[in-house]
Amino acid sequence: MTFTGPSTTKRLLDPRATDPGLLAIVGSTIKGNTIDFSGSGIGTLFDVYGPAIIIGETSISNNYLTSSSASSGNLRSVLNMECATAGNVFVEALKAHNNLVSSNYTIVSYGAVMTVECSNFQILRSKLYENTISLPQYSTGSNSVIYGGAFSVLTGNYAGEVFMHDVTCNYNRANAAEVYGGAGYMLGDTSLSSAITFNTDNATFGCNLANGTAKSLGGGMYFEGVKTINIGSNSTFYKNVALCACSGITDLKGGPAYYVNDQFYAGYINAT
Repeated sequence: MTFTGPSTTKRLLDPRATDPGLLAIVGSTIKGNTIDFSGSGIGTLFDVYGPAIIIGETSISNNYLTSSSASSGNLRSVLNMECATAGNVFVEALKAHNNLVSSNYTIVSYGAVMTVECSNFQILRSKLYENTISLPQYSTGSNSVIYGGAFSVLTGNYAGEVFMHDVTCNYNRANAAEVYGGAGYMLGDTSLSSAITFNTDNATFGCNLANGTAKSLGGGMYFEGVKTINIGSNSTFYKNVALCACSGITDLKGGPAYYVNDQFYAGYINAT
């Protein structure tokens, strides 16, 4: 199936139900759609809900999400995928390129391509590149916040895993007052009582940018509430940059990545 824009300012897909079962988007093209979101709640193109979600052999490009007026909600990607309880999202052969989230008003945004709010997330043989989120960069604009320039994973308090194999995540940009992860953001159980893990194999994060005026943490990735991080074989973080006009040194950390409550952010990550 093909979804090409411009679309109206509504979600194209909202299959919420008590027991929606498996939902799959396979062999699809999602291109050139525009969403102008205002009000409360979540602004997204596809609002996908279920215990199991599959995205396969799909291209997502040149989509535009904006909020042209003041809003109390948040902009959540082209794909916003949620599970009612512990659930699974499987993505394979996704090509996501040149998607843009932008607003002149302060708002919170989660990933230009996708937000995953499930306990288990696997992404294989995929490329996420040259996606951008651009929000106001007021020095005190704490409501202008980006959580992951290209993608965001919110696992909650469920034990699970994020696994990336043969994934390229390059040249993504995040500009706002506060930026947490130029390319990706992962938030698990902040008490670390649930064993959430992040594993990569043959994954590349290169030339991503976190550009904040009040805070910038993790040019490539930002981790919080993640118990184990394994940067596996042939995985590389290179030339990721965290920029900040802030005065406090604690507000600018981690060119390659930043991990709350650890010194992970200090090093150059290359596990080839």
